[in-house]
Amino acid sequence: MPKKFIAITALAALAIFAVPAAASAVEYVPGGGVTVTVTGEPTPGGTVTVTAEPGSFPDDSSAKITLSGAPKLSMGAVKAPTATVNDAGAVSLTVVLPATAVGSQTATVTGAQTARAGSAAITLIGADSSTTRLASAGYAAPSALIWGGAAALLLGLALATASVVKRRRVTA
Repeated sequence: MPKKFIAITALAALAIFAVPAAASAVEYVPGGGVTVTVTGEPTPGGTVTVTAEPGSFPDDSSAKITLSGAPKLSMGAVKAPTATVNDAGAVSLTVVLPATAVGSQTATVTGAQTARAGSAAITLIGADSSTTRLASAGYAAPSALIWGGAAALLLGLALATASVVKRRRVTA
């Protein structure tokens, strides 16, 4: 009986810790993701450079760059949304943001001949606005503290189980 209980407890602990790690290892983007970076001045009327890393797309193909977010930007207002991929498989495009652009936007680079895509966030800051952070909507405890609490809980369960098993053996 105690061997079965210990085995079941060990399997349960293994499932608790191993399953989330395995789920995190899965790559959900078909064909692999593309690392996209945005540099420049994210202000209304400013210029940003959207870059996809080398090896992202086949050379001499094309890639489309789109902006999405709230409030919506008209792609007609953004100059040069399509770029040619260089020999290294990278793409870099300078985008002039409209003078009316505000809010958070996402720059997405998508290959015209492939299903590969990547995106990066752009937070547009108005000339007269300040950069304030939103309040946190979640619990921001360090992960070591959470894992330590889970380990202490499992240790307590194991000690309680051992105590019950010992008491049953003594009375039997």
